[in-house]
Amino acid sequence: MSYENQNRNRDNRPVSYGNGFDLQSGLDAIDGWISHGIDSKAIAFTEKLGVYLAENRVTTSQIRNIYGEVMRINLTMTEHNYSSVLMLKPKLAYAQVRSKSKIFNNLSKFISTGIDSVDMGKDLKEKKKRFSILTQIFEAIVAYHKAKSDGDK
Repeated sequence: MSYENQNRNRDNRPVSYGNGFDLQSGLDAIDGWISHGIDSKAIAFTEKLGVYLAENRVTTSQIRNIYGEVMRINLTMTEHNYSSVLMLKPKLAYAQVRSKSKIFNNLSKFISTGIDSVDMGKDLKEKKKRFSILTQIFEAIVAYHKAKSDGDK
């Protein structure tokens, strides 16, 4: 089954989750956010994704394992270690399998699509800028997830 079909219902319409979260809308928009900057729609999407992950019991530690790696790369990226950005994709796949959560897969797909957008930068300077924006988007997801998780206690 192709990825596109995994996020569509029987009538071939995009699947919308409980809080209005729609993964496909984020996948369609992330390239624009990464290449042109974060806007209010990006913030609204990150809130819905963060809340969706929290409501479906994705743990903070599952998210932070990947987020910590993203932050480390963002601080140290050079042309000699740019491959670390690309290696995030297999790390996401591994985290997905370890989580045993189909819900985590949504985060993994979203961040992987963002990594593809980062890689479309024409040179290292642009790729760094794009990765910095992806980092900010991920930071917002983590913040909304944490706010929802802690708010439910």
